[in-house]
Amino acid sequence: MRPRNRHPLFNLLPALALSTGLAACDDNGEMITDPNGDDPAATSAVEGSVENTHSSPNSSALPAPHSSTGSGTTPETTAGAEAATAAVAQVQSDGSLEFLAEAEVEADGTFRVEDVPANRSDLVVVLRAEDEAEVGRVLVHGETEAGVTLVTEPVNANTTVAGHVYGNLVDAGVAQEVRSTAHLALLLRMEESTAAEVAASAQAIQEVATGIQAGIESKMETLVATESEVDPDAWVALMLQAAQTHAESRHGGADARAAQEAFLEAGLSALFEAGADAEKSALATTSAATGLDRAMAEADSQARLDLAKHFVEFNFLARQELAQEHPEEASRDEGASALAEARVEAEAATSISQLAQAVEGSGEVFLDGVVDLAISVLPDLGGDARAQLESSLETALANAWFGAHVGAAATPSELAQAVVEYRSQVRSTVDAFVESAPAEADAEGYVSAELLIAVRGGPALGDS
Repeated sequence: MRPRNRHPLFNLLPALALSTGLAACDDNGEMITDPNGDDPAATSAVEGSVENTHSSPNSSALPAPHSSTGSGTTPETTAGAEAATAAVAQVQSDGSLEFLAEAEVEADGTFRVEDVPANRSDLVVVLRAEDEAEVGRVLVHGETEAGVTLVTEPVNANTTVAGHVYGNLVDAGVAQEVRSTAHLALLLRMEESTAAEVAASAQAIQEVATGIQAGIESKMETLVATESEVDPDAWVALMLQAAQTHAESRHGGADARAAQEAFLEAGLSALFEAGADAEKSALATTSAATGLDRAMAEADSQARLDLAKHFVEFNFLARQELAQEHPEEASRDEGASALAEARVEAEAATSISQLAQAVEGSGEVFLDGVVDLAISVLPDLGGDARAQLESSLETALANAWFGAHVGAAATPSELAQAVVEYRSQVRSTVDAFVESAPAEADAEGYVSAELLIAVRGGPALGDS
């Protein structure tokens, strides 16, 4: 996952180009075409499985395939109903669904929908009960291709919420790069019980959509504001591959938690591979988590907490990578240890305030560790010099806390600007620390701007 261990893009992109160019040919190598679009060679298939079905408001039967239903902004699902059919549908510009093909759900919960038209994207699979009422959704990543099967992750409460959020974002006219199915699958993750409650409420789904949009837009605007040299085409391709790999892994029976951790790591690697360095990736994910939390300040508390914890997990991964770039091993290890301890506390948080405390607490752990380190390697450092070093470190760490600089910034553009200013201030903080620390302490070996951003540049959550 480290930037220096990149897999060259040229290993991936030709394969993607080849896969998107697949088409059926006859025995003479001529392209098979059918002006009516009924040739099986011009269709694709979608397969997946059912993990859980879920209740949602306004239960009613959905139209048959090849017809359209109303806006996709309000879910329509029956409580406790068993999935009988799986229908592939295309999300229209107003969030409504055009149903393309359907198939029965097998007794073991698997489904395979054949005869899905090729060259279609913006797809979801809708599960329906015997009475035709919807009982779940899951996003389909990528565009259908003739003769190619696309795989979805198992349908559960999270995938159902993601499917409805996607419809809301399309209906709202949100830019395609923000509402990409890969982005949603990566970042929209809650406890299954929380997701089930969200799936039952149109208002809660809208709140989640608002938060996810704010988080993703904050991340993307920060990458632009920090002049990250991200190749957008490469990034989209890498994210699509990561999402498809995740779906295939889960469909193949991989543990949900392990698969999600691997997905987050792949999402971070996609940023690195596309051109963003570790510092800018860390800052972008800090902005994303802050933007999500501020957009959901009035939302359901459990949904807000679950999503914030997931965004924070992504941010910890990015900041841990950044900490590894510090040249001095001892300080680098202290930073990694502080982040690891804070990450454990964040995972255990049961409220936004506890999560905020865990994120901010990494600085205190780091301060204690670095001071102890200085004392151990500088046994002859006098008492006054030790006190001066500790005081300088405390000041530097206090000034390097992102939450102290972000203020009331809440919109993606405001957060991106706050990050730019914060980054500059941290560099000034490091210069001041080196200048004020005792000369014999060799302060430059203990902290750098990158290390301080890694340890103290976490998101500002709640009232922090």
